[in-house]
Amino acid sequence: MHFGFIVDPEQFDAALRTIEEKSVKKVSEPSERGIGRYIFIEDPDGYTIEIFECLSPPYAKGIWMRGIGPCLAEKCRKPMGGYLYG
Repeated sequence: MHFGFIVDPEQFDAALRTIEEKSVKKVSEPSERGIGRYIFIEDPDGYTIEIFECLSPPYAKGIWMRGIGPCLAEKCRKPMGGYLYG
């Protein structure tokens, strides 16, 4: 299990800069899915965190849990099937 944050493109780029500047441990290098880029990092307690750039407008913002299914605009607006947004 991992936790994830869905962000817009500018936030993703800023997150990558911060990860490099703060020497955050990467579980994976930045990669691409058909609907956006992602990276997995490890927090200080050893938990895996995904930062995911959702390109389906409007940009989804919130927490993505359990990585279930694609990020579609309708799903990004409300809780649904393993997703939790705030």
